[in-house]
Amino acid sequence: MRYLSKLVFYGLLLVLLGGGGWWLRRFLDRPPVVVMVPVVRDDVTRVLALTGRVRPVVRNDLSFPVSGRLLELRREEGDPVEVGEILARLDDRQVRATIERLAADLAREEEGLEQARRDLRRDRELATAGLVPERALETSRLAVDSAERTVDARREAVAEAEVQLDDFLLRSSLEGVVLERPVDPGQVIAAQQKIYEVATLEEPQVEVEVDERFLAAIAIGQPARIGIPGTVARSLEAQVSYIGQRIDRTSGAALVRLDFVGEVPPLAADLSLDVNIVVAVHPEALTLPRESVAGSAGNPWVLTIEGDRTARRDVQVVDWPSPRVVVLSGVEEGERVVREPRDVGVGIEVRAEAAAGEG
Repeated sequence: MRYLSKLVFYGLLLVLLGGGGWWLRRFLDRPPVVVMVPVVRDDVTRVLALTGRVRPVVRNDLSFPVSGRLLELRREEGDPVEVGEILARLDDRQVRATIERLAADLAREEEGLEQARRDLRRDRELATAGLVPERALETSRLAVDSAERTVDARREAVAEAEVQLDDFLLRSSLEGVVLERPVDPGQVIAAQQKIYEVATLEEPQVEVEVDERFLAAIAIGQPARIGIPGTVARSLEAQVSYIGQRIDRTSGAALVRLDFVGEVPPLAADLSLDVNIVVAVHPEALTLPRESVAGSAGNPWVLTIEGDRTARRDVQVVDWPSPRVVVLSGVEEGERVVREPRDVGVGIEVRAEAAAGEG
């Protein structure tokens, strides 16, 4: 009896184990779940987001035409400057000593000229009275002419030396602000060495570098919104005004400039700005999440489900760095595609479920 009970027990156990294995196989063999997203229609604005900098329309490096020791620097970085304002001064003692010597020589020559003129007047009176020969009168005239030429030469030398004094004064060439002052008082500087960099504050521009991949989408007159990082101020309006024709070999980008539209608050030169250039508007466009489109830029595709199996569908899209892409052809509004097709095989049986929030 006990033997029979054991047989029944083991028989039931084998039945249960066999049935459990069947259910386990059914569970393991179930098709994988894939998340689906719908093709939706919406107004799409394509924007190129960049980081730009404030570019003054005019910026100049100021330098002395001569070398010397810096005695004085009158402005610091960020200070405003006026046109013609003296910003710096070099040691000019040697030139002033030369001017004093030339002035002393001029004074002596002017005294000699006055004496020669007095001698000429005297000899003229004596010649009229017949007391000196005509030859003596001619000699006096030649002496005056020679003295006048010498005085003129001395005056020119003094004037030239005084003009040189201006080379030892550095004046601002424009009204604006000091951007840089790379030297300090007491330094011996070379001719043409930068002492100040100054820039205008009126009508600044925005300068950005645009990757060559997106350069063809940029056009003169395109609108843009400019934001100042770290602030909550309203964004500023601008438009593309210049597109560089040279691609930098290192960065693979071209220079693009934008002009502000309307009133512009004071902006520091080289200030970083958030730049969003509107390159195109697609009204009522078909869109998909970017991760739903697989394949290369020249051969994009999506996965749909036909029956209960995945099927590849070639599509045409506008390739642009944004969370959603514009679909030109290949799918219709309301169709659902696999959200992440790169990890899903083509032609396999799947179970579909909607993405969270997609319904």
